[in-house]
Order: sequence, then structure tokens, then C-alpha cells
Amino acid sequence: MKLVSFLATFVAITSARPEYASGSIPAWHPAGPGDLRSPCPGLNIAANYGFFPHDGKNITEDIVIKGLGDAYNVDPELSKILFKSGAATNPEPNATWFSLAHLRRHNLIEHDASLTRADAYTGNNWKFNPQKYAMTRQYWTEAMVKPIHMANARIQADVNSKAFNPEYNFTSERQLQAAAEPAAPLLVLGDRKTGYTDRRFVEMFFEQEKLPYELGWRKKEDVLTMDDLTAMTNLIADKISLFSE
Repeated sequence: MKLVSFLATFVAITSARPEYASGSIPAWHPAGPGDLRSPCPGLNIAANYGFFPHDGKNITEDIVIKGLGDAYNVDPELSKILFKSGAATNPEPNATWFSLAHLRRHNLIEHDASLTRADAYTGNNWKFNPQKYAMTRQYWTEAMVKPIHMANARIQADVNSKAFNPEYNFTSERQLQAAAEPAAPLLVLGDRKTGYTDRRFVEMFFEQEKLPYELGWRKKEDVLTMDDLTAMTNLIADKISLFSE
């Protein structure tokens, strides 16, 4: 899972993705044979709705900017930063695009101690892992998922991976990135200031890789900025501690 767990897109060839009217609910189509998906639920969701190319291939900067805006109302400047992170996973020199499969490359954006994926050492590092997710979900102890719940889940994921993965690799830089990852769904699905989010929304996001339109969720009117992401990341990071004070 990644800081770019958000990278959304729309296909460069307009007819390659479904059209939908402004304010309408886009059709959801999970991945089929030949479609690529990543360790990032937010990316996979975007592809499932056609904000990305549904096949998860040939994602350019323009696609990222429009797709992030359409899916999550992300600020274009933040989208550009996230695109650069994605393009850096493409092994082609000076790449101007990436695919969702590129994001699986270990220790670039993808890392050990995911909340919903197995470590690369122990198994498939990009498909949803029910066992890892169950360990995360047990910390969502209220009807609203809060930053403290994500922080507690983050602590257990780190400890579990360190204990059972002999190739465990998790730096201080990764720690900040790992705090940003659960910030993304809280910002998209919940209150931008507190992070409080309906647990049903979060469960659908992770379990089905689907946006909770049917539960009443709608894309926020306010643009999601780097300041929002930084503030929520810090809110979670500050709670990743075993100290009582």
C-alpha cells in the first residue's frame, strides 16, 4: 500500500472509459482478466469506476490530474506530485507514464507492514489479504473510524512484520509514508479536520475496493490539498506510539 494510494486517472482515449453526467453515480466494474491492479485500494477503486483506464495501463500525468479530480476532488498540484511518485516506479528511463503493476515493485512505493497486503517476502504483495485486513479491522472499535484507530493498526502491522519477516525493511521515511496511507481514506470518506469516518464506508473501501455511494457517500465539494494530507498524516503519526502520554 502507498502514499500514492490516491493516484486516480482517466484514460487518454475518451471512448476507453465510461462517461457519466456531473453529479451522477459512475458504474462500478471490478477488475477482469488482463486488468492490472496495485497494492493501493484507492488506485484500484479509481480503475474500477473508470476514472483510471480500467485495464490499469498507460497512466499519464494528464490522466492522473483529471482522474484524481473526478474521483476525489484532489488539487491538481497534489496530483502532479503523486504522478511523479508513480512514474518513478516505471523501470523505463525518463518514463512519462506508469501502470498499476509498476506500483507493486518492492521498496519503491510499496513497502513491508501494509495494513491490507502481505509482505513481499511472505506472499503476494498487491492483492487484498483477508488475514492482514482482519488484524487491522480489529482496531476499528467504534462506529466511527478515527485517527487513533488507524495509528493502533499501524503499530500492530509494524510489529507483526518485524517479528515474522526476516527481510523486514522499514525506515523512518517509510514510517511517515505509512501514516499518510490511512490518512487518504479518512480524508476522502470522512471529516477532513477530525478524520472521523463512518466505519461502513471504510470497510467498503478496503473490502470491496468500492466507494460507498450506496451508503450515502458523495465526493466532497472542497478540493483536497497537500495541506489536508499533511495535517491528517501528522494527526495519525503523532498517535503512533506505545506511550500513555
